Formats: sequence, C-alpha cells, structure tokens
Amino acid sequence: MFSYVAPRKPRINHRQQYSRLQWCYQHLSWAENDWSNVIFTDERPIVFYDGSLNSDKYIDILDQHLPTAYEKFLPQSPRKILLQQGNARPHVSIKSRKYLKKKKINPIPWSANSADLNLLENIWSILDDKLLKYNINNT
Repeated sequence: MFSYVAPRKPRINHRQQYSRLQWCYQHLSWAENDWSNVIFTDERPIVFYDGSLNSDKYIDILDQHLPTAYEKFLPQSPRKILLQQGNARPHVSIKSRKYLKKKKINPIPWSANSADLNLLENIWSILDDKLLKYNINNT
C-alpha cells in the first residue's frame, strides 16, 4: 500500500460561486423523478483505461458503456435522459461535444469546480469513510 497527501483543490472564485448558486436555484424545484433521469459520472474510474484520458478515449468509454446505462432507463422513462459529467477537458472538448450532439446525448449544464454537487462524490466519500474502519493490508 502506498500513502500520499491529496493535493489541495483550488478555491472557487466569485464567478464560479455565482454560477454554482445559479445552478442550484435552477434545480431546486427538481423532484426525485427529475433526478432519476440523470446518469451521473465522476472522475473516479470504474472503467479502467491505460494512460491519460483524452477525448478519443472518453468517446470510446461512452460508446462502450452508455448503452448499458440507457437500457436501465428506457423505455420506462418518457422524459429525456440527461448525462451529468464534469468539466474535465475530455468531457467538454469540441470533439466530445460533437459526439454527444450526434448521438443525441443531453449533458446537464455543470458549473466548474463543482464536484461536491455531484451525488457520486458524496457516495464515494461515505464509502471511503466506511473502508477506513477496516485494517487492510496486501500481505
């Protein structure tokens, strides 16, 4: 096992604070049914890949794994399915945006530096806390 100190996350500036607040107000009235039409993603890879993530690899991952996620929603969901993704470069590149548009995948607008608004980040945090209670070693 290796240990390290997590890098400090940059503080958000006033423009980002305003953007996050606006995003929250816009989605404040969303009910559970609205949120159930969102496919959440995050940066912790459940899909493993070699090297660093770029637009091509990101598109390959979406091609391979989004159909499975969509099957869980359709046909019971008459509303359009939204994809929540961060603002990492591979997610917002011109190539990725063209791909999403061509495939009619609707990304939900997402504020920069807003990982804490992502439901999955909170789930990962809870899981990390629970795992810390166990003494794990690889011997």
